[in-house]
Order: sequence, then structure tokens, then C-alpha cells
Amino acid sequence: MYLAILAASLSIQNMQRNNLLAIVSFFSFIFLFYTDTLFSQNNFQITKLPDWVEQIENKMPLKEEDKDGSSRFLLVDYQNNYVQNEFYSHFTIELFNSDGVQSFSDITITYDPSFQKLKLHYIDVIRAGNRVSRINKEKLKFINSEEDGDRYLYNEEIKCLANLEDIRKGDILDYSYTIAGRNKIFGEDIFSSLYQNYSSKVGLIFQKIISKEPLVFSYFNGAEEPISEEKRVCIFIDGA
Repeated sequence: MYLAILAASLSIQNMQRNNLLAIVSFFSFIFLFYTDTLFSQNNFQITKLPDWVEQIENKMPLKEEDKDGSSRFLLVDYQNNYVQNEFYSHFTIELFNSDGVQSFSDITITYDPSFQKLKLHYIDVIRAGNRVSRINKEKLKFINSEEDGDRYLYNEEIKCLANLEDIRKGDILDYSYTIAGRNKIFGEDIFSSLYQNYSSKVGLIFQKIISKEPLVFSYFNGAEEPISEEKRVCIFIDGA
């Protein structure tokens, strides 16, 4: 009799455990389905770097006299591919104090999902030389832009907001993304502004344009001429 009761008790426990596992699996499936649907609706994905991107990093540390303020960009990296209509951005920021931490606790990327796709590559925090990924699907939010009050036009742009937890003074934030797609209203015309100076000092500025045809540049305020390099059918134009 005792063995029968014990067996029945174990059987009930196993059933309860299996039911709990089934519930957990069900809600995990629901969450993944919801997340995938949310990403799809907003034309968004997390993916590796495009093959055409040149990987750039600034290996030169800031001098002490450059560490004024709350933060400083170690790297500003823009690479525009007009052949594939993909536009890559990469930033590395060192945080000096609590104001810098507060300023970069959220990363916001704006794009128009009606003709653009946001491809997020990585959001890393480097602390004491150790790099840790901070991409958290649960913390990603998509916010619709409001009407443009000045022009009374509906703005279809949305903002992808990534909230970063546990970032501290002394951390280095490193993140990159690509926006794929270009408004058809521009046709084949290519135009862009490449800034070589910012309001605060930047460790390294790297800029690249890839196009099918040679480009015509205008220079202002002593801007340096870019280096042009022809490869196959594309023109690679670097400005650093």
C-alpha cells in the first residue's frame, strides 16, 4: 500500500513538473513569436556586418587633456554604399562620469521602415579590457514618430530604442548598425555631406563612399580632399 501511494505521489510530481515545463515552453514560444513578429513589422533584424564594410577601430587612447566633459567619441565611422544602397554607422564612446553614463544609457536609431531596413550588428560595452555584448531583445523598443508639427505632415519614421543597464564610469561603448534602402524619390542621384570636424574633439573620423561612378566634391573651411581608389566597377572614396 505504501509503495502504491509513493508511486502515485511520484507520478503526480512528474505530471506537475511536465506541466510546468510545458507552460514555460509555451510562453517561451509565444515570446519568441512576438519578438520575431515585432522585428518583422518594423523591418528590423540583428545580423553580422556586411561583407563590404571595412572594419575600423581607433587603437590610440585619448590624452588626459582630451578627457574633459562627460564623454568623448573615440571613433566616428560612416561608410555609405550607393551600389547596394546600404549605409553603415559605427561609434565608439568613452564615458568619463555619471553624466556621460546617463547620456548614453539609451541608444536611439531613427529610420523609415516603409523603405528602409535597420540591421543592428552589435552593442558592446568594454570594461577593463573585457568586451561584453549588451544586445537584449527584451529591452529593444520601437517608437513611432509623431506628426511633424512645423509642417503638419505625418512622419513615418520610427525610433529603435536600446536601453543599456549597468553601464558605468570608465566604460567604453561600441556599437554599429546598417540602414538598408533609400528613398526612390532621389533616383540615382548621390549627395552627401562629410564632416571632418565636430564641436568636440574626436579620436578618429573615418568616412567611405562606394559608388559606380566618380564623384564630384566641393570643399569648405579647409576640408581635406578624399583619397580615391578604383576597384573593378566601383569607386571607393575614403575621407579620414
